[in-house]
Amino acid sequence: MPNLLAMSFEGALTPAFDLHCLEPGRTPPDGWGLACYPGGEPAALVLKEATPSEGSLRGALVSTWERLESPIFVVHIRTAKWGALTEANTQPFHRAWGRRDWVIAHSGSLEHKLDLKGRFEPVGSTDSEQVLCELLDRAQKRSARAIGDIPAEVLHGWLLELNRHGALTIALSDGRDLAVYSDGVERGGLFVRAIGAPHGELAFGDDDLTIDLTRRGIRGRKGLVFSSAPLDAKEGEAGEWRRLEPGQLVVVRHGAVIATQSAPQERVLERLPAAAQPSPSATLGESPVTSSAGPAPAATSQAS
Repeated sequence: MPNLLAMSFEGALTPAFDLHCLEPGRTPPDGWGLACYPGGEPAALVLKEATPSEGSLRGALVSTWERLESPIFVVHIRTAKWGALTEANTQPFHRAWGRRDWVIAHSGSLEHKLDLKGRFEPVGSTDSEQVLCELLDRAQKRSARAIGDIPAEVLHGWLLELNRHGALTIALSDGRDLAVYSDGVERGGLFVRAIGAPHGELAFGDDDLTIDLTRRGIRGRKGLVFSSAPLDAKEGEAGEWRRLEPGQLVVVRHGAVIATQSAPQERVLERLPAAAQPSPSATLGESPVTSSAGPAPAATSQAS
């Protein structure tokens, strides 16, 4: 299943999310969550559930609720490693800063807790929420009140540094921009698919999750979809899923890329502990978003 999914469009859409993993006879995940920004406002709507049961009412809500109209969506399906199975430890996490809600979802697990010393503190006990607090502390110290206030090279440097602590693939949004980062070595990563406009009926997914962009009407918005695993076509064109480079940052606004940063492979390895460095036999990634030599993620670490 896609552990992490993030989407940005040029305008608001009202997709339906069918959580097949909650259907009778299936083994539910440890938790799931969805965040969006209704009406394009800076206030996030976060709907999540720890230890969901078969036929979950909240799970049915994301399939039918018309208020899920937003230009940005972040979805996380949890396989727990850090923290108890509670709402406080279920992603996506969000915090207010700069008169807007910041949302994060993280695929992977850090090897140890971060040494947080700033004003932002986690509510739960997961590494993922600590990453959000650390990023917001750094933004606050720069007086950066939005993702767009942080130069892409600076944000990329922060993420490379945090990547030293373990597997780090994330989606971060402030309601205007969506920043995604793919882990620097063989511990999972991200794939991206472009959605062109106009388009007809369009849905994609797998056995655990289906995202239907047009069930409530075809608006033909262009945009970008990022997923921790390529998804199959359910309705409409299959589309092409391309793997992001290890250690690549992509910043998206209104469904279009506004910045991207790809570290030279030697810089990625400099910032990673020796135990995390790829083996000499690692192969180059297929169809990267931009060209840069580096090993492709071969295994997915989805715990968090």
